[in-house]
Amino acid sequence: MITNRIIYVVLCLFVFSSISFSKNPDMTGEKAPFVSLFKLEDNKYFRTKNLKGKKDIVLSFFASWCSPCLKEIPELHKLSKDMEEIEFILVNVNEKREKVAKHVKDKGYTLPVILDKYGMALKSFKADKMPLPLTVVINKKGMITYYQSGYKEGDEKTLKKHLQSL
Repeated sequence: MITNRIIYVVLCLFVFSSISFSKNPDMTGEKAPFVSLFKLEDNKYFRTKNLKGKKDIVLSFFASWCSPCLKEIPELHKLSKDMEEIEFILVNVNEKREKVAKHVKDKGYTLPVILDKYGMALKSFKADKMPLPLTVVINKKGMITYYQSGYKEGDEKTLKKHLQSL
């Protein structure tokens, strides 16, 4: 009898702890943290605060080894051509400049790339433990209006619909 209660309590603790640790944060509706990182192309700073009040921003956090990222980025390129009023930025996470430069060149990416060399920007979006890519939309007021971790086919349609509503 006591053994069954102990097992029950242990199982309940395990289930509740798993639920709390597996929940992904969603920052939609929150004020976006400012991002200030070096651009891949010219080693000058890119700062999101410079676009506040001027443009909506799509940040896509990626890595060269991330297969879902390889599927999402071409879709972002297509969207960016249809939505020139929105700033699309690729944010590489935890990789060296040389590796990123080679990857961007090999894949033919034309969107601006900034370098989150130590993953601090990703962490500021509460996503350092989440799967890449992380796609975040920041409106002109500096608020997060879209927050999506991971990528599956069709996500670009949801993103496009969201961007059209801004």
